[in-house]
Amino acid sequence: MITGVRADLALTTAKAVHFERFAPPPMVAGAPFQLTLRRSGRVLKVPGDRTALDVLLAARPGTPYSCRQGFCGTCAVPTAGGGAMRLCVDRGTTVLDL
Repeated sequence: MITGVRADLALTTAKAVHFERFAPPPMVAGAPFQLTLRRSGRVLKVPGDRTALDVLLAARPGTPYSCRQGFCGTCAVPTAGGGAMRLCVDRGTTVLDL
């Protein structure tokens, strides 16, 4: 429903509109990718319709997270390349420093 409201409001002269979500946005199917857990060498396959967080929680139930929308940073995990991946929203094959 929020998508329809946004589309309709784009046709108005409103200069600013504030939206809040109280649940994660719906998962739109994307390309599948792989996560490699550096310390164990384990490779996790993430299907296009799931998040890295969903797959990592199945493999490591104690993985910390909170908002599932990318805002809070609780699920951010260091990558082997020196950056970080927000497991709830970021997508792409990477090596996690786990």
